[in-house]
Amino acid sequence: MYDGHEVLSEIRTWLSSIRTAHSPMLLLVGPTGSGKTRILQVLAEQYGHRYLNLNLTLGQIFQQKGHQHLHAALTELAETIGPEVNPLLVDHIEILFTRVLRVDPLSFLHNLSRHRPL
Repeated sequence: MYDGHEVLSEIRTWLSSIRTAHSPMLLLVGPTGSGKTRILQVLAEQYGHRYLNLNLTLGQIFQQKGHQHLHAALTELAETIGPEVNPLLVDHIEILFTRVLRVDPLSFLHNLSRHRPL
């Protein structure tokens, strides 16, 4: 059974330990409607971390650049995220798993996490 308070507590513990981790990344997984987005939004509000809806952000970049510039869109996204000490709370990552992107989703996220915690 899902307990949002318990999950938030575990994530807070993880967040307090990431300063010493190399390429820190936490992947929050659960079925649709389980509260993943809400948990990320609560963390963003409580700690001032940036929240990023990846599906929406990449969709906007694709509208501007067109789907034929997929690599440029991913590069622009990585540059937009930029290096920071504070974690980036990335939501709706399912777009990375679409075949048209031709990207290994976990490698892409891992590379981003080298520059800032995800």
